[in-house]
Amino acid sequence: MKRNLTMGRSLSIESSAEIRPPVDDLASDNDSHSAPREYPHDLNCRDSERSQVHGRILCGLNDIRNNRFASETVEGIINEFV
Repeated sequence: MKRNLTMGRSLSIESSAEIRPPVDDLASDNDSHSAPREYPHDLNCRDSERSQVHGRILCGLNDIRNNRFASETVEGIINEFV
């Protein structure tokens, strides 16, 4: 039997009465979020971005450790696209 393991694109989270006021306050700071429900979504996105950056840094350090360097300079690579 083949199962469909597709993940949904949304997640509904019910916040407790204790956490709702601080989340509402944080969500309304500087009008950065139009609704409190956007605040946890934003936190999740930031976490994901940090994780990607962390992975890239580790990959770069591994390249240095194993003497893998590009022959081009950053300036040379940029000039190819300008």
